[in-house]
Amino acid sequence: MAYPQTSAPASLSDTTLPTPLQRTASYPNQQTALPPPQSPQPTTPQKRKRLNRKPHILHQATLKKGLWIYFHLVLITPSTAAPPHPPSSNSPSDPSTTDLDPLTASSLLTPPLSAYLGLHGSAVPIDILKTKGADTWVRVPREDGSAFRASLSGWTGWCDGELVPGAQGAEGRVRVSWRVKGESEVLGGLDWGDGISDGGRSLFGS
Repeated sequence: MAYPQTSAPASLSDTTLPTPLQRTASYPNQQTALPPPQSPQPTTPQKRKRLNRKPHILHQATLKKGLWIYFHLVLITPSTAAPPHPPSSNSPSDPSTTDLDPLTASSLLTPPLSAYLGLHGSAVPIDILKTKGADTWVRVPREDGSAFRASLSGWTGWCDGELVPGAQGAEGRVRVSWRVKGESEVLGGLDWGDGISDGGRSLFGS
């Protein structure tokens, strides 16, 4: 019986194997330039729609500091060491009590300022607004208000007794001093001798 002749197997070198796919990995190097990072753009908020209508203002005013400061003073003597009660329009007036003369009041207000501030104190303008009995209402510039009050606090002087209300019976000169009863930055902030604050209307005879 004859068998078919088979050929010997070929060597491995003769066998053609499939070549694997060559993959090249790309890595960044110095020659490869990366794109610069992009910064996030700020988002602009939406603007509110403005109203064309203007607000309705009922009243608008600007309050400025006044140029003057007002004082209510009373002249104290040894016979009136306690401050007298403020004169009232309801009580009958005492004919024996006279009002302090404005010139006398001015002559008694300048020495305290001169002793406290020197030449500058003698140049401070003092306006006598009203006198009633031993009470005196004056005004001074706002910048001199503090110095004016301080100069009166510890001052004592001498005056003819016939010129001082309540001390007409005293013989010769009497010792006097000032006492501050009220202070205000506006004209209507003081009691002007009628027991109530009338806003300074009594200065104009109303």
